Amino acid sequence: MLLVKFEIYNDGEYWCARGIGVDIFTQGKTLDELMENIKEAVEVHFDLGT
Repeated sequence: MLLVKFEIYNDGEYWCARGIGVDIFTQGKTLDELMENIKEAVEVHFDLGT
């Protein structure tokens, strides 16, 4: 199992997620969209291929 921690914040327009200890950044208009984008970004970053 892979555990990646993120700092999540709202910049006033988007929800943003920055990986802690990994070079991953993504954003979304809603928290639901952000969570989907985080999953996709982690898969791409670590070449996990679903």
